[in-house]
Amino acid sequence: MAFLFGKVWSVLHLPSFLVFYKESIFPFFRLCYDNSLGRLPFPIVYLFILGVVVFLFYLIYALIFKSVKQSIFSFLKFASSLFFLFYILWGFNYLAPTITTSFHLSNPSMDEKKLFKRLDAATESLNESAHTFHSIKDHLSFKAIEQSVREELNKFMASVNLDQYPSVRVRNIFNGSLLHLETSGIYLPFVFEGHVDNGLYFIQHPFTACHEMAHGYGFTEEADCNFLAYVACVDSEKIELKYSAEIAYWRYLARNARQVNKQRYTEEIRSCLSELVVDDLNQIYKNIESYPPFLGKYRDKMYDLYLKSNGVKDGIMNYSQFILMVEAWNERQLQ
Repeated sequence: MAFLFGKVWSVLHLPSFLVFYKESIFPFFRLCYDNSLGRLPFPIVYLFILGVVVFLFYLIYALIFKSVKQSIFSFLKFASSLFFLFYILWGFNYLAPTITTSFHLSNPSMDEKKLFKRLDAATESLNESAHTFHSIKDHLSFKAIEQSVREELNKFMASVNLDQYPSVRVRNIFNGSLLHLETSGIYLPFVFEGHVDNGLYFIQHPFTACHEMAHGYGFTEEADCNFLAYVACVDSEKIELKYSAEIAYWRYLARNARQVNKQRYTEEIRSCLSELVVDDLNQIYKNIESYPPFLGKYRDKMYDLYLKSNGVKDGIMNYSQFILMVEAWNERQLQ
């Protein structure tokens, strides 16, 4: 059995299989879903959760009125079915090359001098965008954000000759459903949709929605999706998208800067933020604190284990790698 499993796994790693999966299998499921259930006006994840709840009740019924053996067998069949569906619907994308590899991006260094230089420029741009953003009275609805980030993402995909998907959905789901789990968005392969917690501070919606939409395009690494969300939104004519991308990028840079030299960060960067940006950052942190975590430190450990088990070597730290990807991308654009 182990020999057979090893043979199957080696076949799944063949470049020919990955090309077939990326060009035929995944797009087929994507197309079928986007033109059927994806057109429904409500998040399909609710139906999925209902199905799981119904199955759990069945397990309890079987455990009480039938046999423990049958209950265990039913659970194993259900779990193995989910495992199979996860990979065939989306998970094999983990075996595909990352954006860094596909785009032949360099691996630039980011010492303290360069980090603060980038953060200083990001701060200046963020201050300007904040003024424009707050001068608008009526901001985009989530439905308009979904459409806008899809357009921007497809525009970028076309510019780099990557596949475009015109109907990938990102839904907003009820307040706290994700924030209590210390995440703001999630992509579920079983329902082919990305999800953004409706309780997330509204400025963060565009960047988060674009990140989850990128997962729907078949990108698995968190850094890749952060990178795609940033490059797709930062040059948008819609200030909501631009400001959301800039403030997300700034927060990643600032987190690294604080770790490197907290005093310098406070004196040279934090003090230069406009009152509008400071207020927005405070609102973001205040909003996060209003949703106390359910899992605490165990959430990061479980998610880190999940990422590493699927080939993301740096685990949860992968999110921050997009700073270096942006650096490499900008350097290439200047050449």
